[in-house]
Amino acid sequence: MPDDDAPLYTVSQAAQLLEVQPAFVRRLDTEGVVCPARSVGGQRRYSRTELNHIAALAGLMGEGMTLAGAQRIIELENEIADLRRHFRELSWREQEIFGNVCTRAGRADMLGALLDEFALAGAPAMDFIFTVCDSAAGEACPVWPGHPMTAHWGLPDPAAVEGPEVERRRAFRQTFAALENRIKLFASLPLESLDRLSLQSHLDAIGKRSPSTAAA
Repeated sequence: MPDDDAPLYTVSQAAQLLEVQPAFVRRLDTEGVVCPARSVGGQRRYSRTELNHIAALAGLMGEGMTLAGAQRIIELENEIADLRRHFRELSWREQEIFGNVCTRAGRADMLGALLDEFALAGAPAMDFIFTVCDSAAGEACPVWPGHPMTAHWGLPDPAAVEGPEVERRRAFRQTFAALENRIKLFASLPLESLDRLSLQSHLDAIGKRSPSTAAA
């Protein structure tokens, strides 16, 4: 099994594989963003893990982000992935402890109990509620005080994407872009001039936009 952390690639090889300038690769080393190993002669040697990191940075910066901003997004994506892995581990441990009684339905009941907190007296009033996970479309939602308007803006879960790190990061960026675009469409609606039925139609239409269209 290949070792993704093995130092294999020179600066020129890394730049050629990633289709970036060698100066960009060196800059990341100089600024401490990546820390490649050194050969006996002092040359940089990059691992596959570092190549994936550089590729992700190059992609974000190619979209107009600064190096600091791109690095922060990657850090947040890694934190989210770690939290999801930790949650999955806890879920499996719970299933072992309770003899596999923590079923999907049981977890849905626990989620419902958490959502019910927003239906209690004194909870923040909601005007609009949007569900965004594809799996939430068929799940029962609590009765919200004040009867806020609701719509399902389902998107595939980017955390479920498997494959190379570059592909997984692209899934997170695409999901973010799709949600950002839908929020902008919502914010541009003339709320004061729309009756409830017309507004609901607009909200549903926003949710029916395909992820690729919503991200455009």
